Amino acid sequence: MTGIPLLFEVSFLLVTGSMERFLWLSSQSIPALIIVWPISVPLLIWLYFGWNSCLKRDELGSLRLLWLTPLIVLPITMLFWGALFYNPDFYSGIYDRGHISFLRLIFLSMFVIAILAILSNHGRNSFVIPFSLIALLINFFCAFAAGSAISGEWI
Repeated sequence: MTGIPLLFEVSFLLVTGSMERFLWLSSQSIPALIIVWPISVPLLIWLYFGWNSCLKRDELGSLRLLWLTPLIVLPITMLFWGALFYNPDFYSGIYDRGHISFLRLIFLSMFVIAILAILSNHGRNSFVIPFSLIALLINFFCAFAAGSAISGEWI
């Protein structure tokens, strides 16, 4: 389920020659979890124990866990969008604001999807809540990197 959009994005990046830029944006956003270790480490520990709890109760085969699929795909899509519409003119102010609006739409839809995932997976919340929070944390850094790449305004 997750592989189809990711396969499309990777093939499109390879065709357009933007794969190196995508990997660079990924290297900018993913290590940020180390920077916020007081938040990410407890969430990873909670995710581990939640996974074990759901594994013992044999609840990981539920189709309701498919709500978590967009939480994996959408941050990668934001980085894909940032790599595809990269603005090499730093601090010029010349960029298509529609691309930033699209990133904002993805960013806000992640919150809605995370809430719906938590509400629809009653009984599996010990796994779904930390997974959603980690995905939202990754989403924040991916949105920042992709938005900076599109606007050309880096901190």
